[in-house]
Amino acid sequence: SYKNTLVFDSGSQHKAIALLVEDQNSHTIWESLGFKKAQILKVNDIVDIVGSTALDIAAAFDQIAAINALVDAGADLNTQSENGPPMCIAAETGHTAAVMALIHAGADMNLAKLRNGYTPLHLAVCQGSVACIAVLIQAGADIFKVNDHEMTPLDVAVEGLVLAVEGEYEEIAKLLRAAANFQAKSPV
Repeated sequence: SYKNTLVFDSGSQHKAIALLVEDQNSHTIWESLGFKKAQILKVNDIVDIVGSTALDIAAAFDQIAAINALVDAGADLNTQSENGPPMCIAAETGHTAAVMALIHAGADMNLAKLRNGYTPLHLAVCQGSVACIAVLIQAGADIFKVNDHEMTPLDVAVEGLVLAVEGEYEEIAKLLRAAANFQAKSPV
């Protein structure tokens, strides 16, 4: 039985992620779908050539059904790959639905990338994704957490505002300032 196992065809890293259900003829099913020389692995052992996990890839491509299937199969929501944890990847690519799915599944929304200390909120700010920022703030992301450069998400937004040609960061800065003011006034 291979229930809760994923199939990953290393010849097509990103598209060959699928949940393998318990089935006596599973290899025949996968061969009919075009999978060749598929390797049967545990969900947390699946990585592509750059070290991205299956959950990282699903988050990067906003694949909600894949995220849910991987979570159901036991994927580690907070594994740090080269690109950070899945929540960082979803926020950095501006995929609000993936961010929401990961929050719902219990991912740590304040877990920063190891290489620069950017949290999902920092990355959503860099991406200019107002929707991701709003979702993260509403879910309780730490707006005061600093990255490796001692910058909060608001600092990053203000820096982006100074550098931006378009006014997109002005709305982000307003949103973060309002959240900071609200949290500062709220009793702990």
